[in-house]
Amino acid sequence: MSVSVIIPYHGPAFYLDVCLASLAKDLNDIAEVIVVSNGNATSAVAPSNYDGVLRILQHDEPLGYPAAINLGAEEARGDLLLFCDADTFFPQAGWIAKHRQLRDARPEIGITSSKLLNYRTDRILDFGIGRTRLNNFHPYLDSPKTDNRVQKSRRVQMACSAVMMIERELFRSLGGFDESLRYHYQDLDLSLRLKEAKREVWVVGDAAAYHRGQSSNIVRAPFQIDDRAHFTLKNSELLEIDYPEYLNEALAPYISHLSSCGPFGLVNLSTLIDLNEVLPLVQTYTTVKELCRWTPPKRDLEFIALPDVVETRVLRYGGPLLIVVDRSFSLRFNALWRSARDTRADLVIDRHANAYLFDEIVEAQCESCP
Repeated sequence: MSVSVIIPYHGPAFYLDVCLASLAKDLNDIAEVIVVSNGNATSAVAPSNYDGVLRILQHDEPLGYPAAINLGAEEARGDLLLFCDADTFFPQAGWIAKHRQLRDARPEIGITSSKLLNYRTDRILDFGIGRTRLNNFHPYLDSPKTDNRVQKSRRVQMACSAVMMIERELFRSLGGFDESLRYHYQDLDLSLRLKEAKREVWVVGDAAAYHRGQSSNIVRAPFQIDDRAHFTLKNSELLEIDYPEYLNEALAPYISHLSSCGPFGLVNLSTLIDLNEVLPLVQTYTTVKELCRWTPPKRDLEFIALPDVVETRVLRYGGPLLIVVDRSFSLRFNALWRSARDTRADLVIDRHANAYLFDEIVEAQCESCP
């Protein structure tokens, strides 16, 4: 089956150049590359090694992500469509073949998505997308790319379209991306609609790509609230709450630790409205008492300095702490806290269903520093 790569492009040019340079390693697996340039001040330029392979569809006005993809899909001649954001980079050749091998082995698959890496930290950015009672989450976010849980391909509820493969005729039969979701959630919506065709969504564990994200010149943030509301209302019957499943997996290495320690002092530093999806699982093994609450100014902060946000009594608490945050990785720069308190028994859980000992987070950061 032939492959058509579709790249929606709305600047900056640097990332498109890098993307195309890395794709060139797999040109033998690609029938054509279609760049849908929209809302750019300057036109995209085809590299010389793409002669006869690359087509540029030029639109002066921004189309929105789903409309740009749909336009490219209408023009595509390949049996398989491969969506690639313009700010993705593929470090190793052969990743397209990995997608195809998994699809050939499992004909029930409709969508395959690559394992996405954060272009700054070299850690997991996306390995499928799940659902809590109130919001979406990214399993394994910020985990090392060597984490055993992300080495094997697995079925997921939803996936990111930054690097996504789907059969052309299946995509068209589903109506393509929903263009009313102009800038957000169109990939999650497509993943859920796939259930109607009784097909599955999988992440390819041995096909990795770096993703910059948020590199578009188009201002999209004002649309996110409306897009989220539309997506949730539209798919309320299709969304499945799978956060407990992922958290159980993350807690498995720490069950004996939880059972032998306690009571844990709860330090809630998250934007979660309630902890009903976290505490019942933890309390299966130990007891928890509320100790401290601090609400971050925004979701998924990249850094939290514990001495700046918690009270002294937390530092002096004699038992282990259960720290709940949006991102476990946000606690990595807390060497002072670790020196001032015995943190060996403290456990961290985040809204993306990750669980680590506090020392594992800080030590990982120390090991990465020169």
